Amino acid sequence: MDPQLKAALEILEKAEREWKPPPGPIVLSDEYLRLVERYEALPQSRSGVDKTWVGRLIDDSERELGSAIRTWTREAPSTRSSPGS
Repeated sequence: MDPQLKAALEILEKAEREWKPPPGPIVLSDEYLRLVERYEALPQSRSGVDKTWVGRLIDDSERELGSAIRTWTREAPSTRSSPGS
């Protein structure tokens, strides 16, 4: 198995083991709820409006991502600044 893939899977497995749900109920802010209401009130969100473009977008995205290949192999640059920089 590719070492980078193995390391990534180990990180994900550790996070899954250590994850705990937040305590208590999830509370949505008034601002968030207002934004949801605004979005739902948009003309393109109303019942009966043609939304077939959403399915096409998902299909196209899955096809494009499915055919993607990795084009670089070097590790990502460090985000830490070096001394003297």
